[in-house]
Amino acid sequence: NVGPCLHGGHCKITVETRRCCTSCRLVECLAMGMSPELIQKEVLVKHMFDLLALSADICRDNRLDRVLVDALVEQAKETLSINENDFVPLWGKIINATVNKNNDLQKY
Repeated sequence: NVGPCLHGGHCKITVETRRCCTSCRLVECLAMGMSPELIQKEVLVKHMFDLLALSADICRDNRLDRVLVDALVEQAKETLSINENDFVPLWGKIINATVNKNNDLQKY
């Protein structure tokens, strides 16, 4: 899917100009010994970025869930005046529910 060079195939490829002419960049890479099989297809690159974005969303959600749960536990302790040991079983259930939710998301 690389179009022809608009400058007759004589573009100088540097770190700064490498995105200016994909045709000349490809020719230079192949001349330097790059294997054509290493060229990433646009669909695969887009899929990779989508997965990275989803992973970032899950990490952000995990942090938010943890902050929310911590705040709720502290509020409950103050309100109910319950011993911290009473919260251990509840805390385990909350963590398991959060992990299961995230595992279900990762299936997609």
